[in-house]
Amino acid sequence: MERAELRAPSLLPFELASIARKKILRHPEKGAAIHAGLRLALALDVRHAEVDQVEVVDLALARSLSTYDASYLWVALRFGGELLTFDRRLKEASERAAPRRSARKP
Repeated sequence: MERAELRAPSLLPFELASIARKKILRHPEKGAAIHAGLRLALALDVRHAEVDQVEVVDLALARSLSTYDASYLWVALRFGGELLTFDRRLKEASERAAPRRSARKP
């Protein structure tokens, strides 16, 4: 199996920090574990991409997405990669925007 290259908009670390903050506010007793998870996530080998904000706005409008979600879709479309997400709406927008990719190379 070949190694995959992970890419995300440069806003990813800010979103991860925001998620960590919300989780710590809800579960202060899990603060140390949440901090550890955040450090682990921030240490992943993810290449951060600057996005074209004008194109992101157009993509968000065309696909009824937030500009945050459209940023992730823009990166996937720009670099020809598969969008990995648990967000159903974003996944559906991704599947409509790009042809289905095969898991195996010919």
